[in-house]
Amino acid sequence: MTVHRKFPDLETDRLLLRNVGNEDIDFIYRLFSNEKVCEFLYDEELFTTKNEATEFVQWNSNPEEEGFNRWILVKKK
Repeated sequence: MTVHRKFPDLETDRLLLRNVGNEDIDFIYRLFSNEKVCEFLYDEELFTTKNEATEFVQWNSNPEEEGFNRWILVKKK
């Protein structure tokens, strides 16, 4: 039986576009704790703790239920 997801992973020969997950917590923290990066984001406050990144990932971990998604773009090697 095939499960149809509203936000499936998308893949090309060089890139993978996938939902944010626990493996991204360190990256999310580094990104959203960078003042220069957050200067250009309309919806994110500067993260001051890694726990905030964990909460962000948990909040965005079920896109089908929430009806929206946060994507991670991965360059394949």
